[in-house]
Amino acid sequence: MKRREFLSVILGILSEAAISPSALANPTDNIQDFFTMCTVALSHEYGAIIQYVNHAGITKSKKAESVFLKNMLDEVKHAREIAKILIKEGGFPSAGIWPYQTDKKLQKLLQYDVDLEVSAVNLYSRMLEAPEAARYRDTIYTIPKDEELHKRRLSNLLRTIKGASAEKGSSKAKPSVP
Repeated sequence: MKRREFLSVILGILSEAAISPSALANPTDNIQDFFTMCTVALSHEYGAIIQYVNHAGITKSKKAESVFLKNMLDEVKHAREIAKILIKEGGFPSAGIWPYQTDKKLQKLLQYDVDLEVSAVNLYSRMLEAPEAARYRDTIYTIPKDEELHKRRLSNLLRTIKGASAEKGSSKAKPSVP
């Protein structure tokens, strides 16, 4: 399937609903039941997919684009697994989209993505604490590990970008004369 076809399918699925940013400011604080956590997790995965697709299109860095696309493919897998859990729990996977963030500057894109992954790790850790999660522990257990990997990839790239910016800035500085 070509990228354009893939995006068309994903966006068609995702266009059903949207969740307001204020409703999902911190998903792990007030959500107690497993089913709701799964619904929020699915919307989080949908938002992550869109965010990574957007960021892969915005960046001029081939390395960053590669990281964004690898992470995006994992998020698609996570969304599929969470959708299966919702169906097994008697629900229907029609979640809204987690509010995604974007910018033109690569450093900001990467920071948004690191923040997204931290939020995902927290949510999945919370889900694993729910008694109902025992039936799905093998499936859910791998997701926060993937999210941690995403965070490491993004953080390493962010450090590289920041280091390159600092070097560029110091090379422009005029040498001091004693």
